[in-house]
Amino acid sequence: MDSDCIQSIAAVISSIASAFAVYFAYKTIIANRKNIFIRDKHQLAITLRDLHLKFQQDWGSFKFSNYPEEQNIIMASKYIISPELYKDLMGLMVKLHQFEKSGDVDFDLKDVVAEDISTLFESVSCTQRLDE
Repeated sequence: MDSDCIQSIAAVISSIASAFAVYFAYKTIIANRKNIFIRDKHQLAITLRDLHLKFQQDWGSFKFSNYPEEQNIIMASKYIISPELYKDLMGLMVKLHQFEKSGDVDFDLKDVVAEDISTLFESVSCTQRLDE
């Protein structure tokens, strides 16, 4: 009878320990789920920052077609960011291509378009922690 009691107590303690292990494993999986694409999000944020800086420094002769790797990173971000942000990024890419094709248009008009593009860059740039 004593051995049955000891086995029962050991089984109960083992069950409680397994429940805790399952609970903490579940919490870890949930916490890491949002971080699975953190590297890709970080790469996108850095790419957008660098493009914005390059555009601000040399907007007069900026050619978006000279940055195919950056374009690929932006296009590949479709499944790691929200659909609204992706739509804004596509709008930014269209504006940058149109800006490049505008060529030697009136300087004042090109300046206004460059300001609009700079505002678009600021609206899509990273403003919060990437793991949230």
